Amino acid sequence: MHAEREMLLKTAFPALRVWCEARRIRLVEVDLRWGVPKESTSETVIRTCLGELKRCQQINTHAFFIGLLGQRYGWVPSSAQIDRSIADEFNWVPNASVTHMEIINGAYLAKNPNAAFFIRDPASTKDLPAEFKKAFIDTEEYPVAAMATLQEKLRARFGAAVKDYTCAYAGTKEVGGIDKAAFTGLEKLSDDVVRFLQAAIEKQYPLAGGSESALDALPAPHTDLRQGLAATAQG
Repeated sequence: MHAEREMLLKTAFPALRVWCEARRIRLVEVDLRWGVPKESTSETVIRTCLGELKRCQQINTHAFFIGLLGQRYGWVPSSAQIDRSIADEFNWVPNASVTHMEIINGAYLAKNPNAAFFIRDPASTKDLPAEFKKAFIDTEEYPVAAMATLQEKLRARFGAAVKDYTCAYAGTKEVGGIDKAAFTGLEKLSDDVVRFLQAAIEKQYPLAGGSESALDALPAPHTDLRQGLAATAQG
């Protein structure tokens, strides 16, 4: 989901950061895929992704959490790659993907009121060239069924906080010397993410006195707000 991440990092989060600063709140966005070297061991990958989420929760029990889901369930570690300490620390579910475990720990178990999920319409990838489809679409029975079940459970548990979005293939874009699939039409996704987070932040950190004018009486940014961004490992 390179295109979606890029839209959020370059458009949604900068706009949200300005909005937060006007309310004396410091936004620190965290992509749960940051800081994971390519040659990392399985344990390092798992501890980096889920450990960053735990750090967010130490600052804010209900960390602001955005989940992006498409047609890939993500990497499922084998039982041999999950030692007892990881299983105990992160409530590991057998045969779950890392993305699924991020959702369980960041939102599902506590029914996090600050979590929202955005699911890409499968029709958005219908024009993808064959060489890109493997990076975007699962075809094997287990991951297809697991993703369908995950989305169904999220809709049942989070209701209106689960939204669908569409986009369209728009050729390729070179990123770090690699051709990535480019998409258009992601502006509404960006707007929806910003609106959700603004509403959630306003609810958790209401303005003193209940009006914009109350901002003038506040000191410099006083609240450190961390938000985790979970996404499937797609191009």
